[in-house]
Amino acid sequence: MRVRRRYRAPDGTSYFLIDEHLGWLPGQVATPAFAALLVEWASDVPFRAAARRLAAATAGAVSGSTAWRAVQQRAGRGTAQEQTTHAAWTTTATLPQPVGERVVPLLYVEANGVWVKTQREPTHRTGCELKCASVYEGWDWLAGPTPGHPRPHYRLRKKQVYCHGFARADAKAPPPSVPFWEAVDLALARTYDVSRVPVVTIGGDGAPWIDTALAHFPQGVRQRAGFHLARDAARGWGTEAGATLYEAVRTGDQATTGEVLALPSLPPPANAPAAPPLVVATNGSHTTRATVLARSACSACSAFSVAQAQRARTDVTGQLGTPDAGVD
Repeated sequence: MRVRRRYRAPDGTSYFLIDEHLGWLPGQVATPAFAALLVEWASDVPFRAAARRLAAATAGAVSGSTAWRAVQQRAGRGTAQEQTTHAAWTTTATLPQPVGERVVPLLYVEANGVWVKTQREPTHRTGCELKCASVYEGWDWLAGPTPGHPRPHYRLRKKQVYCHGFARADAKAPPPSVPFWEAVDLALARTYDVSRVPVVTIGGDGAPWIDTALAHFPQGVRQRAGFHLARDAARGWGTEAGATLYEAVRTGDQATTGEVLALPSLPPPANAPAAPPLVVATNGSHTTRATVLARSACSACSAFSVAQAQRARTDVTGQLGTPDAGVD
């Protein structure tokens, strides 16, 4: 067992020589390995619960405030390192080490925002938005369908996750010092030579901040995530027409996509004068697919308001600017 002693230099400065030898930071309460485990646990459960569990596992004494300080210190060091890396890149075009050299035919980037409530509730009613990007190279097959999961099992290949600093919902908070997509680009530079990757697929919902990724990835293709595309297609065009639109967009069937997008506008509110009925072709006693799609589109407001359905239509059409924008 080593004893931590404080030594005083001739100039009056105090030192813990054993701390410097081990590379410990000044004022550090826990060892690096202990602090790393404490921070990892505190990311899943409250600080007090993480401290209690770790103390029970190591026969030690850790408080909730110690766990909170460890998380704050780790976050501060990570933020400072990211700012230093970004400043070096913007001023001297220096990439972070190690510089990535991996090149793949296609790189997938799925972006999303996660709203997190803070301790300032209810002052900040909407909390903070944590912007995240999941990067992967494709899918690896694991196993066939199982009784509880009717579809084959896959896992993402070479998955990496980057989460940005908090963006306060209120206008008084300063914006993040490092733009999100520039930070994602620098994070990827440690693994990939992004300039040589021919296609980068940018997925996510219809949030405008996801669209700005194309400014940082010239070879990027903006695609709407399947979940959001299916949801908004059903809201904007009804269940049947929405399902047809979803399948057409994901398979690249531009003819059917144009047919559904050209369906009549949504009906006005209930107190407005009724619109004239849609005239469509019929085939004997059988109703054509155009009739079915039109009826489905006109019934879109049965579960959602006209404004919601119209907003869903706008979100979908705004993400279909290129023929392959929705191809899976």
